[in-house]
Amino acid sequence: MNENFKYESFSESTKNISFTVTEISPLELVHKPNSPRLVAPKFSPARLMMIFLAGLSATGLIAQNFEQPKEAKGAVLAASDISWGFGSESPCPVSAAASTKIADSLYLMGGLRLEGADCTSSPIYSNVNEKRDVDGNWSLKAPLLTRVNNADAEYVNGKVIVTGGEGVDGSSTNALKLVQIYNPDTDSWMFGPDLPKERQGHQAVAVGNKLVIMGGFDKFGVTLDSTDILDTNTMTYSPGPKMNKVRSNFGAALNEATNEIDVFQGNSGNGMIPIFGSEKLSSDLSTWSMQASSSKSRYNHQTVYLPSTGTFFSIAGQNVDIMGILKDVEEYNPATNTYSFVSSLNLERTMFAAHSVNGRIIVIGGTSDFTTKSTEIGVLAGSETATPTKTAKPATNTPTATKTPVALAPTKTPAPTNTPVPPTFETPVGPPPMQTGGFGMGLPVVAIGKNVAQ
Repeated sequence: MNENFKYESFSESTKNISFTVTEISPLELVHKPNSPRLVAPKFSPARLMMIFLAGLSATGLIAQNFEQPKEAKGAVLAASDISWGFGSESPCPVSAAASTKIADSLYLMGGLRLEGADCTSSPIYSNVNEKRDVDGNWSLKAPLLTRVNNADAEYVNGKVIVTGGEGVDGSSTNALKLVQIYNPDTDSWMFGPDLPKERQGHQAVAVGNKLVIMGGFDKFGVTLDSTDILDTNTMTYSPGPKMNKVRSNFGAALNEATNEIDVFQGNSGNGMIPIFGSEKLSSDLSTWSMQASSSKSRYNHQTVYLPSTGTFFSIAGQNVDIMGILKDVEEYNPATNTYSFVSSLNLERTMFAAHSVNGRIIVIGGTSDFTTKSTEIGVLAGSETATPTKTAKPATNTPTATKTPVALAPTKTPAPTNTPVPPTFETPVGPPPMQTGGFGMGLPVVAIGKNVAQ
């Protein structure tokens, strides 16, 4: 494979400061002579400003008001013992996709991906909607109405609601107010009511029939602390309480024991000031309160809650201090307000999807040096023995009728009861596979990636 990165230069003046930014960006990668070239979106001026500020911060040329990590309580906490193996790969490399869980199946929507039967076509902002069932088999479902990257998805009140993200309008990229709603029973889409404010790099978590949409950054690159609450019965929004910190590209998940939403780390200050702290939203959705800080910053990661342990796992992502991609995993115990590190992933990953299924953690796709289609499965020590590996079927593309967007008329479909059952999906295996396909992502990867991991 021939890796040829293109350098791009951009000049901009702000107040009395003039500067030129030259950055390795994922603009062009030639896979083979005469093969299709993958052309990624150019950085906007706001993103170039983020990269510029990040570079100055990393070299100490300017001082940032970085949050200093507080000492995590109980640093010697005995963590859950977890081991990682590999599962069935996604059909094509994918990163920064919106994702959610319905019963024991996972859905990945949009994002940055290669497509086609041989994964060589490259519409950067994708509308692909893929389902991974409990046995590790993949299938294609009805595509999104609008291509988006860096959106978020959550299953609530019988529907999958995809909020915000970064879309394509001609040659420009913008944070969106867009809401797209998927009905898994009919495999069809419709548009929902626009968000009150544009968001990408945000999180959306369901509490009952309400969807809490929080943080992220707007079309100007301003990091947000605001919260909007969507009542999925009436499909109307109300403002929620502001978080204690502005944050984007953070992890979030629902504590299923208390119905509180916990958020972890992320970044702020136009995307490159690290956040070490976590906070939680009360079950009545009225109050945010700070919790212990981690000793390590991360962003573009995923956070997963495991009911069997009652703890949260913040997985991989990126670290501003080292300008690198991570593979470590940190467990947070809300009962003791303490952190500890557990076994790391096999591969460094950022902008991936992660969810818990039947007491295990499933991690799909993401980016390191290349976007990958590999899947890792985390198994807790002492958990039930996995059944023999089943050969995953390749994704099938069943033609679907053209979907016409219609006015939203939500149906109150009862959510399926997720009764715990012994896992039946494939046994995690090793050793790690070769990094597969995809396009290179020059560091730093700025303000991209996040999917609710619940």
